[in-house]
Amino acid sequence: FEVPAIIIFSLFPGIKEDVVKAVLRSKEIKGVIFRTFGAGNAPRQEWLTKELAHASSEGKIIVNITQCAGGTVEMERYETGRQLIEAGVVGGNDSTVEAALTKLMYLLGKGLPTEEVRRLMGCDIAGEISC
Repeated sequence: FEVPAIIIFSLFPGIKEDVVKAVLRSKEIKGVIFRTFGAGNAPRQEWLTKELAHASSEGKIIVNITQCAGGTVEMERYETGRQLIEAGVVGGNDSTVEAALTKLMYLLGKGLPTEEVRRLMGCDIAGEISC
């Protein structure tokens, strides 16, 4: 069993395009735990949406979780979250970073189709998220 390459990537004010591009275009990376602001929001930058959409179209699984100590990702709530949905980012609900990472490793390790992994990341399979 080979552990799939997954990265935990946190947004921060002033993040640069070349940094995001370097991470998301890495051939080794199969999944990204994407730590966003508040209820799952990201800066409204065209380059960011484009890079996320490109990575998603290549089959990378990008899971949106909040950087906040509590709360849940509600990407459909604000325009800044909806742009992520359109780019193929999956909501991680109220998952912790550890739970999201472990779950994504498990699902990718099973060799499931990309769309099935995306679907299951939004479902509670072992008590890791609230529904």
